Amino acid sequence: MKVLYFLTNYPSYSETFIAEEINQLRALGHTPIICNFTFKTDAQLDSDFKIRNNSKNVFTLFKAIYENSLDGDSLFFNISFLRAIISSILQKPKYFLKYVFMLLSSDYMLQQAKKENAEMAVNHFLFKSTLAGSFICEKLSLPYHLRLHTKNYFYDDKQLARILFNAQRVTAIAMDVKSFYEAKLGTLVIDVVRQSVDISFLTGLNSAPKNSSICKIICIGRLVKKKGFNYLIGALGEIKKNNVTNWKLDIYGDGAEYSYLDSLIVAHGLSENVKLWGQKKHAELMILLAQSDLLVVPSVEMKNDIDGIPTVLIEAMLMRIPVLAYNTAGIPEIVVSDKTGFLVEAKNIKELSDKLIYLIENPTIRQSVVEQAYSHVLKEYKRNLANEFFL
Repeated sequence: MKVLYFLTNYPSYSETFIAEEINQLRALGHTPIICNFTFKTDAQLDSDFKIRNNSKNVFTLFKAIYENSLDGDSLFFNISFLRAIISSILQKPKYFLKYVFMLLSSDYMLQQAKKENAEMAVNHFLFKSTLAGSFICEKLSLPYHLRLHTKNYFYDDKQLARILFNAQRVTAIAMDVKSFYEAKLGTLVIDVVRQSVDISFLTGLNSAPKNSSICKIICIGRLVKKKGFNYLIGALGEIKKNNVTNWKLDIYGDGAEYSYLDSLIVAHGLSENVKLWGQKKHAELMILLAQSDLLVVPSVEMKNDIDGIPTVLIEAMLMRIPVLAYNTAGIPEIVVSDKTGFLVEAKNIKELSDKLIYLIENPTIRQSVVEQAYSHVLKEYKRNLANEFFL
């Protein structure tokens, strides 16, 4: 079966779990094709997936609008699509230019999708591309599977309902996300199918022996506000005031908060203990994670940006690395406090600091949760989208 994947900024938001989902589909004999609503980047060079990117060429975009209008298929002249774009702009005015570009480029992406003669589509997240993808599927009479990751969406409630109810199937990666949309939309039925991870690869990365007197803490994620790294740095500043020094923190990732976090590290006098290493390839990150003593995930709920269940939590548990996280979004579905990991109240710097000191000074306590965590995620994540694609 040919399957279209409607994505944005591929591979920025999808280099781990979506890539693994696509690999799992291919292993079952399907042919996934990525329809990327943004442009070709150097980051795509390592990908062996077929990718149809958007075009920056205005002439190419208007040519597609003209050609589709001759066939009566143009989205640019589709009243419903135009209304959806306008209502979305009113909902999220800061994305005005991006929605205008989507209006201009959706006919081109419709042509790219039509060339593939696909039998199914998958729409991830509820981004701007999800809206265009749903209209493209309608034009092509193509059933689509909608994957929900967070409680963050980009449209008014009328457009949200249209996208979700027009999907052949809707699945969420967390009970927290499922409950949110079912409560919002009433009769909609959503199943929980966790994000895809490469279980065999991760379980094969045995964690390194922990003989060092230094607790090696690691964080992995985009440097954006919802990841909460500023709270973690604040907590580590408190630890330093308590003269607890037998630890180090390595943060891997890149993003808009890099300079701010770097200045926080300096302000708290943590330059010797905390390092920002930038972005690295996923396989390399997993090796670094396996060599660590503790993963910390200080994600928080922002008004317009919310994590569901960070994939790195699952990856750490499958490698038997203990995890400490803020109690937020769908995280407590996986991190059961003092059983499969350690939880503290979201945004509470003092509680995070106290728990970190406790775990740094008690390696036996850290390790006490790893076997139960391993069993828990092994059970939860064996079920994946590829195995249930036709359900």
